[in-house]
Amino acid sequence: MFERYIIVSKGIGVYLGSCLGFYFWSKIDAVGQDSAIAFPTIDAARNFLNAYSTKFPVGDFVSIKKVITSNEYYASIAECVAVGVPDWSEQLKRGDFLEK
Repeated sequence: MFERYIIVSKGIGVYLGSCLGFYFWSKIDAVGQDSAIAFPTIDAARNFLNAYSTKFPVGDFVSIKKVITSNEYYASIAECVAVGVPDWSEQLKRGDFLEK
């Protein structure tokens, strides 16, 4: 088991990862991801946030949560839910990757 850190935005959800300059969050574009990026240290998560080039929605609250994972690099939906993060699995089942 690994002690890791995930980034959670009240407005756009859990940070799931990025590709080709696009950032993916559980509430706005989960792109089929059933796990979140798990940072090895709280400082690594903070450094990511400091370098994040996109603005968060006005009034959004962003936090870093400690999570125990079975994978060194990712936190499953269940592991995220265990620390109070909203479950995004139903969104994946529906194939509805953009909330309306």
